[in-house]
Amino acid sequence: MMQTFAIAISISAIKSLTLNLNDICHCSQLIQEFECLNSAQECNWDYSSKKCLETPCSEILIQSSCLQQSQRCYWIQGLCQNFTACVNLQGQNQNQCLNQNIFCPTSNGTNCLSPQNLQNCTSISTPNNCNNFVSTTGLCMWNGKSCIEATSCSQLYSNSTPSCDSSRCSFNSTNLCQPKVCGQYLYEYQCAQGISTFGPYLNNIIGCYWNQDSNECQDFDPEIMDNIDCYTYSFGTYHWDKKKGEKGDCVSCFQQLLIFSIIMIILI
Repeated sequence: MMQTFAIAISISAIKSLTLNLNDICHCSQLIQEFECLNSAQECNWDYSSKKCLETPCSEILIQSSCLQQSQRCYWIQGLCQNFTACVNLQGQNQNQCLNQNIFCPTSNGTNCLSPQNLQNCTSISTPNNCNNFVSTTGLCMWNGKSCIEATSCSQLYSNSTPSCDSSRCSFNSTNLCQPKVCGQYLYEYQCAQGISTFGPYLNNIIGCYWNQDSNECQDFDPEIMDNIDCYTYSFGTYHWDKKKGEKGDCVSCFQQLLIFSIIMIILI
């Protein structure tokens, strides 16, 4: 029993500064009515059982909500449909595929493919296919001779096709392209967008949250989130672990599943 407890504690202590969209919460993990109802159209609250249930894909009317449920849904021609496999989706390039399902980020020219089929930047031979392509490890850019992985805003702006990507970077007072920080967002709706990083695909969002007391945008930190902000500003990857009131913790849905799985294995 002590061994189980020690493993659970050590896993809980692991944190990341970036949010991993592979770890989006399942509806069943949202035990608070507020969080369930705040999940846009992805989940719905059953008042009889007091549980959060999955909304059928066909009843999700907003593309962003449909994409948030990419494990089971995909978006096509203005409709949210049941997802089966990436190869069943038609898409000629990465953007066409991502607009249907975030877990189908690449294409063979006709059909979409899973993340395992993503190209490395170095395997791309033309500027048009290289620039802004998101590989397994990060964003690609053309340096004038070949396709390489972009690792900084200054590098992105000094390449053969200069770009100070507004989702990741911004110009400072001396007109240098620098990494964007949460504090630069002046409005709550901007703050909720977070900041893209140069990191691995889907594990590349810095969460930001809007501090209602100071009216400013700050870095997302599970330690200081309350039961209202936890799920909202984590891109749906964290949730509040108590059903009632503010006495609880903002915890990663993935960590909870991992701890539970390890405990079950040990008990078996």
